[in-house]
Amino acid sequence: MSQVGAHQHDTCTHTRTMYALPPGLREVQDPQVSGVSCPDCCGMLSVRPEGKRWTLVFECRVGHTFMLEELLAAKEERIDSRLWTSYTALVELAALLGDVCDHEASAEVVQQYRERQERARVHAECMRRIIDGNGPVVLPEGTRGPTQDLPP
Repeated sequence: MSQVGAHQHDTCTHTRTMYALPPGLREVQDPQVSGVSCPDCCGMLSVRPEGKRWTLVFECRVGHTFMLEELLAAKEERIDSRLWTSYTALVELAALLGDVCDHEASAEVVQQYRERQERARVHAECMRRIIDGNGPVVLPEGTRGPTQDLPP
């Protein structure tokens, strides 16, 4: 992809371009709508450069405000929490389906429960591998993320 700042996202069978930071952000001082949601309320974040070093400030309409480093940390925490929530839900579903089979008289229903139990178990294993391989970005000490002196 030739567009600077564009990221490819594969959502199953659909591939599309998404911008987290709006194109042309460096040319304006007013807040611009970003492609990133607020980690606290899930509302849309606006972004604006601030100061001579072009520090990015993100704010949702409710008023949650983040510097870039804070936003990255909050996003990482939210991802970790949601991954664990998904993993736990799959493990619990598999256990529940297994236990329900002991009380079900219909062989056909038991078969459907067992098939879903196996899919949930496999998906939980995949989710656990994702969790184990996931980790936050770690910047060197004293690094403040992408800042740049703005022209006078």
